[in-house]
Amino acid sequence: MKTLRDLFLLAIPFVAIWALIYYAPWKVEEPGLGLSVENEQELGRVMVEEWMFEEGQTQLLGNPTVDSALDVINDRLILALGTTEYDHHIWVVKEDQINAYTLPGGYILVNSGLIEFSDSPEEVAAVIAHELGHVEHRHVVSRLVKEFGLTILFSVLSGGDPVLISELSRSLLSSMFSRKQEAEADEFSWELMAKADMDPRILATFFRKLKDEYPSMPDEFEFMSSHPHHNARIRATLEKSLPDSFATVPLNLDWDRVQYSMGFQKVKGEMQ
Repeated sequence: MKTLRDLFLLAIPFVAIWALIYYAPWKVEEPGLGLSVENEQELGRVMVEEWMFEEGQTQLLGNPTVDSALDVINDRLILALGTTEYDHHIWVVKEDQINAYTLPGGYILVNSGLIEFSDSPEEVAAVIAHELGHVEHRHVVSRLVKEFGLTILFSVLSGGDPVLISELSRSLLSSMFSRKQEAEADEFSWELMAKADMDPRILATFFRKLKDEYPSMPDEFEFMSSHPHHNARIRATLEKSLPDSFATVPLNLDWDRVQYSMGFQKVKGEMQ
């Protein structure tokens, strides 16, 4: 009897630990959740003001026609987005590269090269919606936490060390999202475009055109590069079904005029 009692007493701590692990509402936080949205937005503001613009790394396009067009696109998307924790800032910057970048806190930079390359405002909207997906899923801050750790990020917030800010910014512009994150952003873009009464399959059209134009897909195309199965992403976007009642509402923009204002003119469907 004494032996059984001793075994029972010995088993009690193990049973208690098992019950605690099994029944307690533990939640393992994903990378990036150690930083509040408020802190993330402040981090983005610091990076934009003290590195992107202060050091002359990036220059706003400053084209009233393009800015007005972007406002129309953004208003449609943000209205469809609805409630969000972020105060989104979306700007067009002078850069020939066909790309868009997402910084912490809802800061999105759209290259002027993307505006020139796109055949319609809806193509630009689909790419911006994709970038909004990275914001809403907190992909950017997750990357920063994984690469640099919370200690360094909080040190940037408390002191604004220009060396650290520069390193964070360069890391974001040079490294890529994971395949899972890109798939989530694609899915987000599809759903947001549909809510905004724009055909979400336009993202696949843009990807296919980009792939045809640049078969080798340079590393700079962050939303396509480092993912050898981009054909699968195109197919996944095209295979999604829309309800029979779905009807698109075109963006009320003269896209030829927008591109012409940038010194970019299309003649008989050809780029000149």
